[in-house]
Amino acid sequence: MDIKNFFKNKDMNKKKKIKTGIGVALGAVIIAAGTLVALDITQPYAITANGEVVEEPWDVAINGETVCMAASEEEANQLIEDITNYYLTDDSEVKKVEVEEEITAQPTELKRGMKTPVVDDMDETLDYIMTGVEEKVTYKIKKGDTAWEIANDNDISVDELEDWNKDADLEALHEGDIINLYETKPLVTVSSVEEITYTKEIDYDTKYIKSSKLYIGETKVKKEGEKGEKVVTAVVTKENGETVDRQVLSSETVKEPVKAVIYKGTKARGSAVVDYARQFIGNPYVYGGASLTGGTDCSGFTMSVYAHFGYSLPHNSYAQLNCGKAVSYSEAQPGDLIIYPNHVALYAGGGMIIHASSPRTGITTGSATYRTILGVRRIIN
Repeated sequence: MDIKNFFKNKDMNKKKKIKTGIGVALGAVIIAAGTLVALDITQPYAITANGEVVEEPWDVAINGETVCMAASEEEANQLIEDITNYYLTDDSEVKKVEVEEEITAQPTELKRGMKTPVVDDMDETLDYIMTGVEEKVTYKIKKGDTAWEIANDNDISVDELEDWNKDADLEALHEGDIINLYETKPLVTVSSVEEITYTKEIDYDTKYIKSSKLYIGETKVKKEGEKGEKVVTAVVTKENGETVDRQVLSSETVKEPVKAVIYKGTKARGSAVVDYARQFIGNPYVYGGASLTGGTDCSGFTMSVYAHFGYSLPHNSYAQLNCGKAVSYSEAQPGDLIIYPNHVALYAGGGMIIHASSPRTGITTGSATYRTILGVRRIIN
């Protein structure tokens, strides 16, 4: 072999090995770099409800217990601020506001291999925290309580009440029975003291004018009332939005109320006369008397009943035969006078009368045709 060519070939092989070594080294570097990139891409993360990647979510905790995951530190801090200011009145001067519970925010600890978490909606989370969760309480049945009334008072349905009390007979509740209820308790307690300026309505007074043109129970507005207004400044203390103390600093009337004027009927209906008379049934008969409670005779009874409605009748049954307007018995209406020989009664309708009958029976009811009728008189037109 040619020695010159031998060394030339040996030199070329050496260069090839060097190039191959460099290539292998570069390939290793590229692979390593690619692995690092791949590792970086597979770092754990969270996502939003619509699938967007959240690389640095934050947890919000109340008294050390995580209640939600926010998409960012800013969002977590905004939630805490919204909780603190939830019950504050717009444009008030805040003297003090504090949350009894400790609310903290910190980065979420994400781990490789864990199921990808979904961050919470902050509006829904705020509503959940401030509305709270249901807690079981007991209720002691009071006299007259019904399942419907209890359900209505607690803004629940009777079906829900039954579900909570499967062992109780809600149709046969007795005073002292214990049933289950649930009340909603917020996750936080927010106390605040604010100086608030607000407008408050002033109720108007009502003046009533008696009118003989209207029946009893009827009214007619002569003049509409108008509420007034006053501007009040007060220091208000609230707990979870409920006012627990109010100290008024100033009050200024800016609009005076206008009094309402209403006509009130005094004209009696025959049925009203009967209803009034009915309450004295069972009271005694006293000859010459006119007391609906202490004792009365027949004409004293009708005289006193009608006196209550502003009508003046004589204390004599025959004299009452000349009062009011004569009508036939077939036309008799409740409240009419039925005149008999030496007796008078109040027609109650349906063929019945109310009258001070005798010392034995007192004020009682009976048939209108139990005696000969001399006449029927209508006192109220």
